Amino acid sequence: MAGTTVWRGAMGETVMALRRDRMFLVVLLGVLVVAALLRLWDLSVRPGFDWDEPVYASIGANLADHGLLQAKIEAGMPAEPYLYHPPFYFLLLAAWFRLWGSGIPQARALAAVGAIALVLLVALFLRRAAGTLPALLAASVLALDGWMVFTNRVSSIENTMLPLGVATLWLYWTADRRGRTGWFVAAGIALAGVAVYKHVGVYFLGAALLHWLLVRRHHRQHLAMVGAAALTAAAYLAGVSLWFGGAYWRESTVQFDRSVNLQQSRGAINSVSDAVGPLLDQYRVFWLTLLLAGIATALVLTRAVQMVRRRSLAPIRGRELLFAWAAAAMLFFAALQLRLPQYFVMFVVPTYCYLAAEVGAALDRRASTPRPVPRRAVAVGLALLAAWSLTVFWLRIADRDDNAMGQAAQWVDQHVPVGAEIITEESVGAAIRQPYCKMYRAGQCTGAEYLITYESHTQHLPDDASLGRIIAAADRIAEFSGFKEHITVYRIAR
Repeated sequence: MAGTTVWRGAMGETVMALRRDRMFLVVLLGVLVVAALLRLWDLSVRPGFDWDEPVYASIGANLADHGLLQAKIEAGMPAEPYLYHPPFYFLLLAAWFRLWGSGIPQARALAAVGAIALVLLVALFLRRAAGTLPALLAASVLALDGWMVFTNRVSSIENTMLPLGVATLWLYWTADRRGRTGWFVAAGIALAGVAVYKHVGVYFLGAALLHWLLVRRHHRQHLAMVGAAALTAAAYLAGVSLWFGGAYWRESTVQFDRSVNLQQSRGAINSVSDAVGPLLDQYRVFWLTLLLAGIATALVLTRAVQMVRRRSLAPIRGRELLFAWAAAAMLFFAALQLRLPQYFVMFVVPTYCYLAAEVGAALDRRASTPRPVPRRAVAVGLALLAAWSLTVFWLRIADRDDNAMGQAAQWVDQHVPVGAEIITEESVGAAIRQPYCKMYRAGQCTGAEYLITYESHTQHLPDDASLGRIIAAADRIAEFSGFKEHITVYRIAR
């Protein structure tokens, strides 16, 4: 009789677990469907083409069609491999282009697939690391958030790097739980691989190291992880050095100098005014993203102070890795001097994940009190967030037709002879068929017949006297305004 009772109890627990798993999967599937709809609808031209998209698409197309790691070659200049970023994203993009064709819309589809994979991985990882409610909450917020949707619809490298980073953190979390050296070595290789895919991905390794500093366990295994990461990075550096020679170090050094502010990058946020202007203008629609990220940042700082005062990890118990990830993002991007709008997602994702874990922990604590917080309050908050996020989607994407770069490229294709040389930015030059000469060489481009300028809050014209004289004497023949940019076409007076 007792055995029957135990068996029935075990079966009941199993059935309940299966029901919970099924409910989790059903809700997650719904979240993924919403994420896909928001990222894939009318993706080809909404939002307007971003600064890097024509360049990246041209590199992917050259790799797919000719096996060359090159952007569109500037008129009168020798061909050089494009090594400002590691080649792996472009290899992935070229493989994608071979399957689906080349172009910015196809590159955006790859970014959207990466973003949907990110939502899935966050949900699966957080369910193991923090529980079912935090997992679904984080996945839902990431799927709906206006800034995430906007950025995920643009073909930036971060959209395929972030799911790789979350997968490697999950691997590291598993290694830390199992305590086996082999798992730590695999985690070290994977974490270095993310940094090799795009160098700013090194902050995932920073999150693992900060977690080690917090928990202070498995020291020998963590050292093995660091060694594996160092060997992986060294193998990559040796390989690209042998393959590309001095070109790799020359172009990578430029990007490093920009990151530590030894060299200014036009288009980056280099001052408070560079950030405040857009936030009060076209980016003000994303106020909720800033608010949630700010709340999460305040929570991280509060927990850090509490831990120092108590000399204990109790304030973040069970959430140590998520705390380390969010804190590493804060520290890394506070130090990073190359601040680009698309980099913000690398801050938003860990802070949202930590915020979701804190909400889950708070609900668990209140559940044992006389006045527990009803879970419907979380549902109401999520519904309000969804309502505003859909409003942002309508205001910023569905109700806007402001593809200035695409419209300018189409106008040039129809009104400018194919062989006419044009002075312009590399991004515009990669979007048009005509030969182009970069702006900083304006005084040397004596055969140019047209000039195309690109200006925004952070992207100003080069301070070049020759360029100023050309603009002063040129005839303005067309203008195009987008979400953040203003493009002007001039006919040069000769």
